[in-house]
Amino acid sequence: MGSLMRVKVTIIGGKVHDVGYRPFLLDLADSLLIERFDARNVVVEGREAVIVLVEGDEDQINQFVELV
Repeated sequence: MGSLMRVKVTIIGGKVHDVGYRPFLLDLADSLLIERFDARNVVVEGREAVIVLVEGDEDQINQFVELV
Protein backbone atom coordinates (compact mmCIF):
# COMPACT_ATOMS: atom_id res chain seq x y z
CA MET A 1 0.00 0.00 0.00
CA GLY A 2 1.14 3.52 -0.76
CA SER A 3 0.99 6.50 1.53
CA LEU A 4 -2.06 8.66 2.17
CA MET A 5 -2.69 11.24 -0.55
CA ARG A 6 -5.11 14.14 -1.06
CA VAL A 7 -5.87 15.57 -4.49
CA LYS A 8 -8.07 18.32 -5.86
CA VAL A 9 -9.11 17.84 -9.49
CA THR A 10 -10.89 20.53 -11.51
CA ILE A 11 -12.73 19.30 -14.58
CA ILE A 12 -13.86 22.03 -16.98
CA GLY A 13 -15.98 21.23 -19.98
CA GLY A 14 -18.74 22.36 -22.26
CA LYS A 15 -21.37 20.42 -20.34
CA VAL A 16 -20.39 18.81 -17.03
CA HIS A 17 -23.40 19.87 -14.92
CA ASP A 18 -26.67 17.92 -14.80
CA VAL A 19 -25.41 15.01 -16.92
CA GLY A 20 -24.63 12.49 -14.15
CA TYR A 21 -20.92 13.24 -14.04
CA ARG A 22 -20.68 13.52 -10.24
CA PRO A 23 -22.44 10.15 -9.66
CA PHE A 24 -20.11 8.62 -12.29
CA LEU A 25 -17.09 9.98 -10.39
CA LEU A 26 -18.48 8.69 -7.08
CA ASP A 27 -18.95 5.21 -8.57
CA LEU A 28 -15.38 5.34 -9.87
CA ALA A 29 -14.06 6.37 -6.44
CA ASP A 30 -16.10 3.60 -4.79
CA SER A 31 -14.77 1.00 -7.22
CA LEU A 32 -11.22 2.04 -6.31
CA LEU A 33 -12.04 1.91 -2.57
CA ILE A 34 -11.17 5.59 -2.12
CA GLU A 35 -11.93 6.57 1.46
CA ARG A 36 -12.94 10.21 1.05
CA PHE A 37 -14.69 11.80 -1.91
CA ASP A 38 -16.46 15.09 -2.55
CA ALA A 39 -17.54 16.63 -5.86
CA ARG A 40 -19.22 19.97 -6.46
CA ASN A 41 -20.56 21.76 -9.48
CA VAL A 42 -19.02 25.22 -9.87
CA VAL A 43 -18.56 27.86 -12.53
CA VAL A 44 -14.97 28.83 -13.42
CA GLU A 45 -14.56 31.90 -15.62
CA GLY A 46 -18.09 31.45 -16.94
CA ARG A 47 -17.63 27.76 -17.79
CA GLU A 48 -19.19 24.73 -16.12
CA ALA A 49 -16.77 22.80 -13.94
CA VAL A 50 -16.70 20.05 -11.35
CA ILE A 51 -14.24 20.23 -8.47
CA VAL A 52 -13.40 16.85 -6.98
CA LEU A 53 -11.59 16.30 -3.69
CA VAL A 54 -10.34 12.77 -3.03
CA GLU A 55 -8.26 11.28 -0.25
CA GLY A 56 -6.96 7.76 0.12
CA ASP A 57 -4.14 5.42 -0.71
CA GLU A 58 -1.67 6.98 -3.15
CA ASP A 59 -2.02 4.15 -5.67
CA GLN A 60 -5.82 4.40 -5.65
CA ILE A 61 -5.75 8.18 -6.05
CA ASN A 62 -3.29 7.95 -8.93
CA GLN A 63 -5.59 5.45 -10.68
CA PHE A 64 -8.57 7.75 -10.12
CA VAL A 65 -6.76 10.75 -11.58
CA GLU A 66 -5.57 8.72 -14.58
CA LEU A 67 -9.11 7.50 -15.33
CA VAL A 68 -10.67 10.94 -14.90
